[in-house]
Amino acid sequence: MFFYGYPSPIQFKETLILLEATSHKCPQCQEELYLTKFQRYLSLFYIPTFPYTKRSVLACYNCDTDFDHIESQLSVERSDPDKKPWWTWSGTILILFLIISPQFITTEKGRLKASIIASPQIGDVLVIRPGGHSKTPYQMIKIVKIDSHHIYINESTHSYSHIDNALRDAKYGVFYSESIEKLPLTELRSSIHIVDVIRQKAKNPVRQLIREAQTRRNLKID
Repeated sequence: MFFYGYPSPIQFKETLILLEATSHKCPQCQEELYLTKFQRYLSLFYIPTFPYTKRSVLACYNCDTDFDHIESQLSVERSDPDKKPWWTWSGTILILFLIISPQFITTEKGRLKASIIASPQIGDVLVIRPGGHSKTPYQMIKIVKIDSHHIYINESTHSYSHIDNALRDAKYGVFYSESIEKLPLTELRSSIHIVDVIRQKAKNPVRQLIREAQTRRNLKID
């Protein structure tokens, strides 16, 4: 519903795309005529969404007269067709981006999740949902050791009813139990219902050595 006095969210507008002198003369004053073309486009919430037709005007700016009947001749004479301005497609591009980007992000996230599960590393954090039921709270496990057939994990001391809370704590810090449990790698890849995975970015080894040395000397580093 839109209130009286406010402009409609759907508007039909036009923009100038061509203004050039022609070889034709004005029948009234014999001055040269100018061909002016406008691209019409639909605007949705002030965003140009897509172009549709063009409007052409053949005018004499000396006597301020329009001559529509000569424009058809000029359309045949012109060899280079007028292109639609790219920005008149802005709304369409935005809509396609909003449709495609979530699917792309979901696909990339799924690939990352599969690669981490296939090749787990020490320090990986897995957000799991025991049993895979929708009412089961989320929990996090952290991989602390890996051998050829097993992973060793610490479980988080808290469970979470919402995935956003779990991911927030995974970013800013999670409390884990001191007890270490051993899980077969086959169980990690088949039985455990993994919702999300977090892998810390690799650190610069030189920077890490400097940090450790300065820490031992009780120096503060940036």
